[in-house]
Amino acid sequence: MKAARQEREPAIDAFMPAIHRGNRTGPKTRDNSSVPPVLKGIVNQQEIAQAVQRAANALAPTVVRIRYDFGSDWTGDPSIFFRIILADEAARKAKLSETAQTITLALLREVNAEEQGLHAYFNFRSLSELSKLNEPAWA
Repeated sequence: MKAARQEREPAIDAFMPAIHRGNRTGPKTRDNSSVPPVLKGIVNQQEIAQAVQRAANALAPTVVRIRYDFGSDWTGDPSIFFRIILADEAARKAKLSETAQTITLALLREVNAEEQGLHAYFNFRSLSELSKLNEPAWA
């Protein structure tokens, strides 16, 4: 097995930049070594805010409000967490799946989270549900 690895390494080295070889000096990554980590300061937050606002305007009146936060997901990867308030009509069970899919795709298209190195997560609430729960993060 060691011989096979030694035969393979020169071929791998020919295609991989030096940072991806065994001796790294930069931030450590998991098994996905070809994707650099994205730090919160590098993400253009103003661009994201404008993109979210464009999406919210395009999705009105179905979407009442969109809030979001940056953070790490359960694997530690940089992420954006969307909290979307829906009009009560749009949150009806018969329409919810289609509505959520439309909103998710619109936000992904506008924000380009993956291109910015962020995983996107979406949570939905109806306006009436929000008033019952009284959660400040959703306000």
